[in-house]
This record gives sequence, structure tokens and C-alpha cells, in this order.
Amino acid sequence: EGRYTHPEDRQNKPLDPHFKGFGRAGTNDAGEFAFDTIRPGAVPAPGGGLQAPHIVVGVLARGLLKRLASRIYFPEDDEAHAADPVLSKVKLIAEPWDIGPGGYQLGGFPPPFLEWNDKYRDGIRRFWRGDARQVPELADRMAGSARQFDHSGRPATASVNFLTAHDGFTLMDVVSYDDKHNEANGEDNRDGHSHNLSHNWGVEGPTEDEAILELRDRIRRNLIATTLLSQGLPMLLMGDEVGRTQDGNNNGYCHDNEINWLPWQDHSPRNAAFLEFVRAVIQIRRSRPLFRQRRFLHGRPLGDGLKDVAWLRPDGAEMEQANWDDPQCRSFAMMLGGPDAAALVLLNASEEEEEFSLPAAPFSEWRLLVDSARGFADTGRGEAIDPTVTVPERSMMVAESVDGPAS
Repeated sequence: EGRYTHPEDRQNKPLDPHFKGFGRAGTNDAGEFAFDTIRPGAVPAPGGGLQAPHIVVGVLARGLLKRLASRIYFPEDDEAHAADPVLSKVKLIAEPWDIGPGGYQLGGFPPPFLEWNDKYRDGIRRFWRGDARQVPELADRMAGSARQFDHSGRPATASVNFLTAHDGFTLMDVVSYDDKHNEANGEDNRDGHSHNLSHNWGVEGPTEDEAILELRDRIRRNLIATTLLSQGLPMLLMGDEVGRTQDGNNNGYCHDNEINWLPWQDHSPRNAAFLEFVRAVIQIRRSRPLFRQRRFLHGRPLGDGLKDVAWLRPDGAEMEQANWDDPQCRSFAMMLGGPDAAALVLLNASEEEEEFSLPAAPFSEWRLLVDSARGFADTGRGEAIDPTVTVPERSMMVAESVDGPAS
């Protein structure tokens, strides 16, 4: 991994290989240097595949990056430059934050950049933890985070939706620990982020309490299914699908041991079942375009009373302002509409089961695809369900219309 900084005095001084980031880089030559750095990582590596560069470029979004991106992808905007032969053919994903004033740049990158969306991570963790006042935030995140990304011709896929990343808690630790446990790092647990928005559901760390383990599994399924079925580009941390844990360590960069190792096989029955659930929900997303649209959803009418997205109360009526403003509202539904299909996502983060009335028209039939309470995910036609369904506490269901809008 190469790390550089732009020296204060560039007169005959080498680049410092130890300082992370580009510091106060703000000139064209600094930006060109940044792209020269990531370009080799986009060249096919020996044995196939890309070398997958990772670079923090938040500081470059202050006007400079827009000019450089224009030259990479849109050479007609700059007659002096041709399209970059390497970077114009790959996806560039920004981690849009850096140290210092103005370093946080979520939504500030130009197309065709994609951006890690930490607001998505925080919103979904808060909602499924059961925090108050989270329904408006989750709805915005599930619809593509338009507040940050619906500008400059950017698609809804500009938002990279993630639960966990290379630093911070793993998904298993998000549902197993209230606090970080970084004692093994040798810094008296002072290192690492303390604002993890996690919950242990009754016991800190490992437990043999079957009720707690079942609830943790349910919350894991909620988190992963919500992420995979939100508008935007989902990103999963390798190992989350098989329950990898770092024993509560959220800053494990310094370890070459079990804290960082990935269990490739011999998964427990519980984690093997979770892996199958994740695989099924991925297939549901891939096979149903409603869950991966490029257009932002704002409740646009489609005809016959259908909208591109509608937000519903459990009684089936559309949400009103009083519902959005209710701090104790933890149950609602998202209905996605298209020319020949519709989908319902029923969410209940409360401590009690909730009865949902499904819209009766203009659809002839609803079929259940996902039920996180029992770990059910069907990649086929799903199960027939009644017009009224009970969603258990802290769980979600997903249904689709079989026949689409009635003719």
C-alpha cells in the first residue's frame, strides 16, 4: 500500500512515504498525482482480475476532482485531453471523508463517481436497534439517499450502501457488543471509534442463551436484507455472510491472528443457514429490477393509482406528516411500483408484532419472498399470503405482486 503527502516545500524534497493522505493538496498537479497513483491498481493483475485500488479522496472533491473526472470520462469537455485509457473503463468509488475542515464530502463528488454512504450505515443500524425518530431517515436511505446524490445527473446507484467495512465492527459484532473491546491492540482500549450504533441484545459478547442468539440472527437478517433491497449499490464486508467476529475489536488492523482471519469452512449450522439466506436475498435483488433502479424515487405517479414509491402505514394507507413526525413510529412499509410488477417491504422494528393490511388494488395477488423472523427467503414465486399479515417484532417481510397491475 503506497501512501504519500505533498510536502510543504517541494524544492528537491522526496515524497514522505509514511504520512497517510494528501494533506493540503489543492492544485492540479496534486490531483493528477492522485490519479497516477490509483491508475496501476486498475490494470489487470498477474493471474487475472484488478488490483482493486483503495484511496481516500475526499479532500480532492473541492472543485479539483470535478475537473479531473471530466477529463477522464468526458474528453469532449476538454479538447486538450483524450479519455483516460484505463480509468475511463473502471468504476471509481470514493470514501468521501478525510481529516481537517471540509474533509467530509458525502455527495460532493461528480458523476460517474460512486461514494461510500456512511449515513446509510448509521441510519439502518439505528432503525433496527429500535431507536426513536428513525423512520424518515430510513425511508430516505432505502430510496437511494436523494438528499445527498440526486443532483448533477447522478443515478441512484451513486450511493454505496454498506453496513460494515474494513474498519469498525463486523456484522456479527454489531449485534453482539454494546461497546468496543480493543484491549488486545495495546492502547488501553482508547483506539477505535466509540460510536458504533450496535447492541448486544442482552449479553455482551458470546452467549449460549438460545433466545438471544435467535434474536441476533433475526437482526442480522434484517440488516442484510434491508441493505440488499434498498436502492443504491450494496457493499458487503467479506466474512459477514458467515458470521465472522473480531470479538468486539473494531480496530483490528494491527493483528495477524484469529481477530483478522476469515473462517473459510466448517461454519456452524447457524452461520451456514445465514449464508444461504444471504445468497437467496442477493438472487432476489438480481432477478427483480424494482430493487436496483437507477432513477431516484420520489413518489412519481405511474398511472392506475400506482407510484414509483409509496410509503404506507400498517393499515395500508399512505403515511401522513403526523406519522413521519411520530417519534415512536417504528413500523411502516415501502411499496415499489413498475410497469408490470410491484413489491412491498414491510418493516417492524418495534418490540411488539404488527398487523399489516396489504394494498388490495390494483394487484391480483401478493406472494411472500422474505420473512426475516423465520429465516425464509424464496428466489422463486414465493408463498401465497393473506391480505392481512402479522409481522413479528423486530422483523421484516418482503412480498411481490405476481400478476402486476390489474388490467
